[in-house]
Order: sequence, then C-alpha cells, then structure tokens
Amino acid sequence: MENLNESFAISFTQFISAHPSLQALTLFIATDMVYVIPLALLSSFLFVRSENRGNYAKKLLSVFLVTIVAWGIVFAIKYFFPLPRPHTVLSEVVPLFLPRDSASYPSGHSAVFSSLAFSLLFLKEKKLGSVLLCIALCVGVARVGAGVHYPFDIFAGFLVGLLSAFFTLRALKA
Repeated sequence: MENLNESFAISFTQFISAHPSLQALTLFIATDMVYVIPLALLSSFLFVRSENRGNYAKKLLSVFLVTIVAWGIVFAIKYFFPLPRPHTVLSEVVPLFLPRDSASYPSGHSAVFSSLAFSLLFLKEKKLGSVLLCIALCVGVARVGAGVHYPFDIFAGFLVGLLSAFFTLRALKA
C-alpha cells in the first residue's frame, strides 16, 4: 500500500510539473481555495430570505463548529503521529510551494473542506453540499499534485471530515 501511495504521488506531481497551466491551477486550488469557500458561504447569508436567516445562521454556525472540530482532530493526529510530507522523503517530488508544517498525515485541507461538505449534506443542503464535496475532491487532488500530500493523507482527511460532521452534528442535534 505504501509503495502505491508513493508511486502515485511521484507520478502525479511529475505530470503536473510538466504542464505549466496545470501548475498554476493546482497551486490556486491547493492554496487559495481555503479562503474562497468560507467567504462564499458567509456571503451566501446575504441572499437568504429574511424569514429563513435564523435557520440558515444556525446551520452556518453548526458547519463552522464541525470544521473547528475537524481541524482540532487533524492537529492532534499530526502532533502525535507526524508523518513527513512526500517532498521531504521522495527526491522525485518537487513541491509547488512549501507548507507551513512538516507533517503530512492527515490532510487538514481535505478534513476541513470535506467537513464543510458533509455537514451541509447532513443538514439537508444537498446542492451546496454536493458542490463543496466536488471542490473538496479537487483540493485533495491538487494537494497531491502540488507535492505536499500522499493520496492516503487525502483519504484520511476525508474520513476525519466525515466523522467530525456526523458526530458533531449528532451531538448538537442539528
């Protein structure tokens, strides 16, 4: 399994590196998308009918609480089990950028984006949740393509996001 994880990371980052236009897109999705989505969610509040704003605000608060839980879980796992990023152990992987921390597993970006998506899906916001799930997949793929994560890191991040959404919303009875 580890060989497959490493082989895919090497092949995919080399493919991205060979295409400058894909590099630019990958870099944007892997780094800047983290700012775009929360702002879009907050600004969507402006377009909700006034009679539905209270319910929508409650959902938004629940979603952001779930993302904080997911981020906390990722932080704890990275602290206790700091696995190195691909570019630090595989000479064939050249990252598009250098991340702030050196721990790879699990992907915090994947955990946060998937927790947003799964929260919205569980809260019956199917369209927005589905769009965010697609974006979360794109972010995960971009993080692998950027050379800062292995595919298994992305999978683990999605699992953290899913479980955070399920258990946090259940605890909130949202």
